[in-house]
Formats: sequence, structure tokens, C-alpha cells
Amino acid sequence: MNSFQFGVCQGQNHVTSKQIDTLEGFDLIYVVFVNIALKNGSSNNETRTDFLKKIPLEQQLVYALWILDMNVKNGGFSQYYNNSSGELLDLTLLACKKMELKEYRKIIDNANNVYLENNSKFSSTINFSNSNRTRFSELNKEYYQLERDNQIYKSISKYIKLNKKTFISN
Repeated sequence: MNSFQFGVCQGQNHVTSKQIDTLEGFDLIYVVFVNIALKNGSSNNETRTDFLKKIPLEQQLVYALWILDMNVKNGGFSQYYNNSSGELLDLTLLACKKMELKEYRKIIDNANNVYLENNSKFSSTINFSNSNRTRFSELNKEYYQLERDNQIYKSISKYIKLNKKTFISN
């Protein structure tokens, strides 16, 4: 059974105990992430940072790590920083610590160093020197290498299951 069979595509806006018990990996994370994201859509005037302060830390950590993962897999670390300016970085690093993702944390720390060295150059269009573009490219490759065994999905799924009560919607 996958997330689509559980009604996420039909706009289901809650997470059940059965979903957490039954789903794994991407499907479980997707159900949880969509639920968190739908809560964020409830107030158009609220910033993402303000919204996250209102939800439990466990949900914040899953949200932040999933945002990073989606961005890096789609367009690399440059896309992550261009889309978010690293606003979720502290939560992402805490997520890596709590979910025991040491290798990911090291890569993310290194990517953040590249970002901080170029922070003044970031705008709506990222403008890196060739050496920094190469550094991000190398870090992207390291990140993708870690993804061969889907460790990030396994760790996030395990974290959700260990903190099940925090993710079940009423």
C-alpha cells in the first residue's frame, strides 16, 4: 500500500496511526510532509518560519530535512540555498543529529560553508565563481552517493515511527 492509496492525492489532511504503521520510506514521509504543508497553507500571511514555530519540534525536523532533500535531489545545494536562503539550516542540522545522519550532516555543513562564503552573491539568480560551482557540484555528488541506499528515507521513517504520537493528526 502506498501514500496514494491512503488518500493523500485526494486531499486527505491528516495522518493516521495505520499510515505510520503500514507505510515506509518515501510513502510515509510524503504523507507526513503533505500533512505538515497543508497546515502551512491555512494562513496566507504567515511566514514559513512563523508557521514552523507553531508545530512540534519533531514535525519541524522532518519538514526541514525533507525540504533540503527535495531541493538537493532536484537541483543541488545551489537550488536549496536559492529557494530558502538556508532559513531551515539549523533545523536541518538538528534533524541530522537526531536521526543519526552524520555523513549527511558533514556534507550539509560543507555546503553551508560554500554558501556563507558567497552569501553576498546570492540573489534571485545564483552567481558563483567557477571554483565554488565546482565545490557545490562535488558536494552534490557526495550527497547523491549517500542516497544509493536511501538512508535518509530510512532514518526519517524510523524517526516518524519512534515519535508516532507527534505525527498523528486529530
